[in-house]
Amino acid sequence: MATGRTAARRRRHLAMRSSLRAAAAPGAAPATDLDEEAWGGEDDDGADRPAVQPRRWPALAGMPLCVAGLGLAAYLTVIHFQGVTPVCPLGSAGGVVDCAAVVTSPQSSILGIPVPVYGLLFFLAMLALQTPWAWHSASPLIRRGRMAAAAVGVGMILWLIYAELFIIGKICIDCTTVHLLTFGLFCTTLFGTIATAPEPRYR
Repeated sequence: MATGRTAARRRRHLAMRSSLRAAAAPGAAPATDLDEEAWGGEDDDGADRPAVQPRRWPALAGMPLCVAGLGLAAYLTVIHFQGVTPVCPLGSAGGVVDCAAVVTSPQSSILGIPVPVYGLLFFLAMLALQTPWAWHSASPLIRRGRMAAAAVGVGMILWLIYAELFIIGKICIDCTTVHLLTFGLFCTTLFGTIATAPEPRYR
């Protein structure tokens, strides 16, 4: 199937080159060859889209962050529903670093849904958007959706950090780790989006 689509693109490319040469004025230099890979050709749905610049590092950086965040969010979700006190490195009950106080506070749920559940959904969605296929896609919907999701994630952690520092008055190391992963994912998405900006079409 892929071979057939490639052959069809090459036939369209050759037809375009022939048309350009035929339209050239007598004695003029032949039209410059067009590189179909530079303008991306047509997608399967027939819509012209520019090719994105190939970069491997956004997926290589983003996917591990998503997997780590997904694992930690799953852990916090499980202990929430089981009513188990989370492991809290560097913390103790009654101290400034007190994970149990944070995860059992009223701010640990939004609209009746535990915050770790939102984290699960966020990292699952971002994992799909950080795959090599998603990064190589020139679809504006995927690119904008990935950037918007990363921005929403940062907005959420800013609220949670505010709640920890100024409302609860306690810090959760586990939660802080999720915050750092989310911020790192935002940076990866931002700079990856800039680095893979679609190339202009040469038609």
